[in-house]
Amino acid sequence: MKRWLYFLAGVVMGMSALSVSAAEVSAPAESSIGYLFVQTARSGTYADGVLTFGGVPEQTLFFADRPARKAGHIPTKKFLKNWKEGPDSFEQDPPNASLSILGGEKAVNVVFELKNPALKGSTL
Repeated sequence: MKRWLYFLAGVVMGMSALSVSAAEVSAPAESSIGYLFVQTARSGTYADGVLTFGGVPEQTLFFADRPARKAGHIPTKKFLKNWKEGPDSFEQDPPNASLSILGGEKAVNVVFELKNPALKGSTL
């Protein structure tokens, strides 16, 4: 089954192990800040267990809740490069994600795990 997604609005991934450098975020001294990541896209499809985003920007948004309350952007390529790094990496423990599909009469939200990301141009 192939399903076109209209105005794909953000995949939010909770994560504390992905490294974000000081140049990308001026984090407080605590090294245990948990960051959430938001990936937007202009379009998307889902078929045979594969979610594909089209029109992915070059930057992925990140933010942290209290007490840090920080926000910024990390290059999407670097975000994906860091996927496999660290003892608690996304590769070892895939992140949960929330997909919001906006359009028509209502919004649809789906929660799932993300695995094996690949970026080709602006297609993720």
